[in-house]
Amino acid sequence: MKKVLYFIFLITAIMIVVQSCKKDEINEKQENETVYTDEAMSIWHNLVNFKSKIDNPLKSGDYMSRDSVVWYLEALLNSTQVSSDSPFRLLSYRSSLDNLYG
Repeated sequence: MKKVLYFIFLITAIMIVVQSCKKDEINEKQENETVYTDEAMSIWHNLVNFKSKIDNPLKSGDYMSRDSVVWYLEALLNSTQVSSDSPFRLLSYRSSLDNLYG
């Protein structure tokens, strides 16, 4: 009787180990499709219009405040010059100040 109980216990333990080691299968495909909001698309169109104004050598009568120009320039540089494939480097702020001011 003890041998039968040990055998049942051994079979149960093996089944638990095999079942717990199985990899869960995910049948759903996850797509990395980005959906932009209307606000994001509006900002992008404003940046494209600003870039076309900068690239145009002719003067226009449009007036922009300094704050708006700075914001558009920074946003345009951030959106066009960003590179997500480069590795992240942690730079010390103190050492960069030392390099600037000698």
